Amino acid sequence: MSRNNVHLSKDEETAINVGKRKSSNIVIVKIKAKEFVNDGNKLFISKNGVYLADFIPAKYIDVTPIYIT
Repeated sequence: MSRNNVHLSKDEETAINVGKRKSSNIVIVKIKAKEFVNDGNKLFISKNGVYLADFIPAKYIDVTPIYIT
């Protein structure tokens, strides 16, 4: 599968459900989406409700991951 965008979930529960399709060990990384958009960056919403971005600069990534096992 070829991906051209960063795929984001709207909430933690959705991210966990999507992550479990591939592995039982999941790491949730939060994005400062409000700040990202307020700074003029674009988020798109696909037909199936997935948020997409071309790129997420490091300053918008919360570096405190949540581990789900």
